[in-house]
Amino acid sequence: MKVLVIGGIAGGPSFATRLRRINEDAEIIIFERGAAISVASCALPYYLGGLIRDRSTVIERTPEILKQKNNIDVRLYNEVTAIDPKQKLVHVINHQNNQSYTETYDKLVIATGASLLSPKLRGLIKLMMPSFSGQSPMRQDQALFRNQTAKAGDNSGRRYHRH
Repeated sequence: MKVLVIGGIAGGPSFATRLRRINEDAEIIIFERGAAISVASCALPYYLGGLIRDRSTVIERTPEILKQKNNIDVRLYNEVTAIDPKQKLVHVINHQNNQSYTETYDKLVIATGASLLSPKLRGLIKLMMPSFSGQSPMRQDQALFRNQTAKAGDNSGRRYHRH
């Protein structure tokens, strides 16, 4: 059985390692469009706030560790751009060399996370959460976090703004 996992920050690697424990024979591939996988989310407020300065300390697992310990193929900078469920294949672009390719699957897991959607209502207190996607997510969000001050309050790394 060949299982493709789209998304490598939190849910994807967790799913993949759990599947490996259940099925030692499955071929598992994780696609992550960014530069890192498996970020320790509990450490992110400390990194964003500058208490942890070394970005590598918030990376829980590396592609090399997942390959060595769990026989999971992790493809960083590889973005799934289309899914063809009838043919059971995904279209992928490798952002390191700009090459496109397809990969077949038996099972597909989409673990890309979500983004916050807030309606534009006057007087709404909007929760401003940093987005952890893209080529260098933590560095972008660290800069955003340090340059933006809360108007109404601060709670565990979340910023609230009154509109």
